[in-house]
Amino acid sequence: MASIVRWYDSRIEKLRQLPKYQLLLLITVKFLAGVALGLLLAIWLPIETWWIFLVVAVVIAIPLYAKIFSK
Repeated sequence: MASIVRWYDSRIEKLRQLPKYQLLLLITVKFLAGVALGLLLAIWLPIETWWIFLVVAVVIAIPLYAKIFSK
């Protein structure tokens, strides 16, 4: 477990050292990829299935974003 934490810690430290324009580009790319993946899932899966994915994503994201933006 400790090795996993160290791995994430090193990746987060690399993100913190990125210049602001590269960090903004990374966030934009991740957002666009998420939208594209979401559209693919919405087209291929029945409505009941992708609603489950959406609810799970929101439940996971709320505490994370609250922790990130509370500082």
